[in-house]
Amino acid sequence: MNDEGMRVPHHYALLGVAPDASDEEIRRVWKAEAQRWHPDVSPQGGPRFIALKEAIDAIGEAGARKRYDAQLQAGVEAAVQRMVSGAEGGPSGRAVSQGVRARLGGWIDRVAGVREARPVSGRNRRLRVAVGFAEAALGTERRVELMSEKACQTCEGQGFPVVGRPWVCGRCGGIGEVLARPFLRAEWQACVECAGLGWVPEPACEPCAGRGVVTVPVTWVVPIPAGLASGTTLRVAGAGEPGVGGGAAGDLLVEVEIEADPHLRRDDARGTKPSLEVRCEWRVPFWKAMAGGTMTVPTVRGPVAIALPAGLVDGEVLRLPGYGVRAGTSGAVGDQLVTVRIEWPVGLDEAALAGLRAWGEGLAPERFPRSMGQAEGLAPRDGSRTAGVRRVGPDRNDGNSDSGRGSSEGDL
Repeated sequence: MNDEGMRVPHHYALLGVAPDASDEEIRRVWKAEAQRWHPDVSPQGGPRFIALKEAIDAIGEAGARKRYDAQLQAGVEAAVQRMVSGAEGGPSGRAVSQGVRARLGGWIDRVAGVREARPVSGRNRRLRVAVGFAEAALGTERRVELMSEKACQTCEGQGFPVVGRPWVCGRCGGIGEVLARPFLRAEWQACVECAGLGWVPEPACEPCAGRGVVTVPVTWVVPIPAGLASGTTLRVAGAGEPGVGGGAAGDLLVEVEIEADPHLRRDDARGTKPSLEVRCEWRVPFWKAMAGGTMTVPTVRGPVAIALPAGLVDGEVLRLPGYGVRAGTSGAVGDQLVTVRIEWPVGLDEAALAGLRAWGEGLAPERFPRSMGQAEGLAPRDGSRTAGVRRVGPDRNDGNSDSGRGSSEGDL
């Protein structure tokens, strides 16, 4: 409303131009809108065409525009005066008056002449996603659904339908701010009547409630490069919160957390670059370690059957070329290293044990060069007496001593 209590249409908002737009820009936008909403072209465009005609009459010519801007300025001064009058009775009334006088020129410029606001980029969003070990090794993607604001298609982002138009906010006078006193101390806050826009739609667009934007789910694809280290943050440009005043949208920052695999692990980093090697420990029955054979092991590409050479020893490492991590930039692929852990049988009955003894004793001594050689020169002092022992399990100080047997104690 102006100082006489009359409602004032916001012609700049109707045309979608800034108050400091040039006369040429105003006429160009008006011409395009008038052609679009002319009743001969759009049967429903009559109310909009009438509003556009009023707008061009008010701001399409320099003299008329000057009078219209003066009307807006008077509305700003009247609204600010009403707010200050209500605040001057408080303990900070004098400070409020001084602050208003300092800011009044800026408000008037914002509403009726000079664009004060600058484009503000939207804030970034943050998200954490979990990725399996194998997926991270080979590269993958994640689809995330986020609620985002998009321009309302019904009103094309204006906030008012064809039959509506924007009016200068009667509460704030078009400045988008009001003087409030939440905790005795006066402060300026965004006007809730116009949501800080300075104008209100009448009637408001129903789908967006006059905001010009609607909240919809949007699916974003997050590419996850191969060989990524856990804790790495990826950036998806434009997937953050929308900007203000023509500012660019923020970005989506995705922190990738790589889940541990029950069998596989990535080799320790070497220098500044993570290794491309994958490691695992795999148990091999003692007889297969001795005689050789095939065995299935897990890899980042799925289970793979490998050929075991004969004569494997505990702790020996087998290399699987090309089954490691793929480098996301160069495309190079590392290897998988399988550490053999020999497993000994448990729960054998006496017949099985007797068979093993007979089999072992039937082998030539040179088949066991270390165990046979370490007994040279040793003879029991007690003749044929055999000492009793107690079983205490594997030596925890020896990483290669885990034979796969249980750790229960008992006399041998």
